[in-house]
Amino acid sequence: MALRKPAKATTGAIQKRKKRSQKSASVEYRNDAVDEHDQAIASLKIKVASLEERVDGLATSLEAYKLLRNRFISAFKIDKGLVNATEEDRKIITEGNGWAQGGDVVVDAQLYQDIGGRRDILAFGKLYGMSPGDVPMISYRPTIDALNLHAGVIASKHKIGSDEFYARFSEFMKLFEEYDYDEGYLEGNATDLTRAYWSFQNCIRTEVKRVDAGEASD
Repeated sequence: MALRKPAKATTGAIQKRKKRSQKSASVEYRNDAVDEHDQAIASLKIKVASLEERVDGLATSLEAYKLLRNRFISAFKIDKGLVNATEEDRKIITEGNGWAQGGDVVVDAQLYQDIGGRRDILAFGKLYGMSPGDVPMISYRPTIDALNLHAGVIASKHKIGSDEFYARFSEFMKLFEEYDYDEGYLEGNATDLTRAYWSFQNCIRTEVKRVDAGEASD
């Protein structure tokens, strides 16, 4: 008896198997895509949580730094006796828990913002030679450094500037205002403002001296 050959699969059956295979592959692909998507979301959530922690840490650090900056201005008023200190100044010094070395005109100007900010604008002017409200117009690093340097000297217990030092700073600030807070005075052709800046910078070596704390505060 002759053996019967297996029947060949019909075209329809082959197409059905292909469709099932394609459907299965498509489902697996979608599942893999979903898994990758879930993993990406989980990774992003971890990164967001980490960034939130860093932001919280920076905010805390900024508030602590502002407390030090508040102390810098209040201590300047009391130590130098140039501006009448208040009971609030003494409270700020007690809470400051440290001494902020040198000036920081950008952050100190922020202490005068909002309803609860500082109001002793005269003290700020003596430190930096300008109003805190004008500071946001300044972004030129040489200017910021010059203002901070002046504040660091006038508030210091260990340094004392000569009359010439303060006169040259005043001249620089006067011209800086006359030149509409020019932010590029060290670039291009030299102007009176350029020369005033270098005159102030060049006098630091000879017109600022280190002294004992008692002598500087006299």
